[in-house]
Amino acid sequence: MTTPTSIGETRSSPPGPENGWPRFGFSRLSFDTGEIARTGVLLIVLACVIIPLAFLILGSFSNARLPGEFSFANLSLKNHISVWSSPISYNVFLNTLIYALGSTFFGLAFAITLAWLIERCDLPGKIWIYAAIPITLAMPGMLQAMAWVVLLSPKIGFFNKLLMQTFGLESAPFNIYSLSGMIFVESIRLVPTAFLMLVPLLKGMDPSFEEAAAMSGASARRSTIWNDGCVRTRLAISAFSPLLMMPSCLTP
Repeated sequence: MTTPTSIGETRSSPPGPENGWPRFGFSRLSFDTGEIARTGVLLIVLACVIIPLAFLILGSFSNARLPGEFSFANLSLKNHISVWSSPISYNVFLNTLIYALGSTFFGLAFAITLAWLIERCDLPGKIWIYAAIPITLAMPGMLQAMAWVVLLSPKIGFFNKLLMQTFGLESAPFNIYSLSGMIFVESIRLVPTAFLMLVPLLKGMDPSFEEAAAMSGASARRSTIWNDGCVRTRLAISAFSPLLMMPSCLTP
């Protein structure tokens, strides 16, 4: 097929499907690099999670004393029967439940108090609290535990020795190795995470609802508790509380 040019000449049209030329499906061979990258990351994450989990499950059924002695011929339920039939296991479960619930409760209580004082009250020095609380996230948990041991250990705790010398006590008043001491340390460690989650929620609460409720005759306490923002805050707290509890449940 020919087409006229500007000077009256004719030239052939480029080949294409409208001229009877065959259509090749090279466009279908194009790849979405973003989709390939997402799929590759997903496969890597699955491999990093599934492979160790599979070894952990197989190891729980193995009777071998060392990992190098593992064999599929030695798989049995002996380990599971021994664990689930022992009363010690249920004591461990109970202590873990008390530890996780207690640390989460007190950690949320501290974080809610701090967030409420900063966002809903005219507290002086807010900028220093904003700067100080997230700094603890950069400190490793092992280092925090060692610091509390130096302060509240029954034998070498600096604070315990100071109280014993000051008040003439025969024994240390605080024991950081007890269950209550562990709950205290873990609750303090959870405060920064809960605080950073609560601050945007409390900041989004509209005080005009409380003012309208107060003008309608509702008490200040009732208008605050049933405020729409406060209701959403309570729902958010109940949603991320299990997230805060998970590290406590995994603590050996």
